[in-house]
Amino acid sequence: MSSALENLYGAIIVSDIHKYGEKQMIQIKMQVPGAQYVGEQSVTAETLQFIDQILNHPKIVNGGFDPEIFESEKLGLISEVEMRKDDKDGWALSLCVENMSENEPYSIHEYGSVEAIRKITPSTLYEHYLKVLKTSSIDMIVIGD
Repeated sequence: MSSALENLYGAIIVSDIHKYGEKQMIQIKMQVPGAQYVGEQSVTAETLQFIDQILNHPKIVNGGFDPEIFESEKLGLISEVEMRKDDKDGWALSLCVENMSENEPYSIHEYGSVEAIRKITPSTLYEHYLKVLKTSSIDMIVIGD
């Protein structure tokens, strides 16, 4: 990915998860210089091909996401969920929401729980990913010339 981003004139890509009520949104943002600034008219097409490659052709091994990359990301997410406790105000608010809306989807934090994350496997995540791609609405917003 780093090499592909560098070939797109130092493009930047970031992703995150946001929760609005009981709905969860996957957000992917990418910044690429306009064709007029780099003198290359194909930069837009190359950017769309890069996004297509990421979304529609991820690295799959034995019917699931690459186990090595998966485990690294899984550990990072577990660490992030555990660090939520360090923000006392945010943690108290999260516990309040969890208790007030127990057994409802609204009670689940956008990053989930450590227990739930530990149960995820490369193949179950890939199956869920395919379901999300097939059943969720997708909005693409392009800003610039």
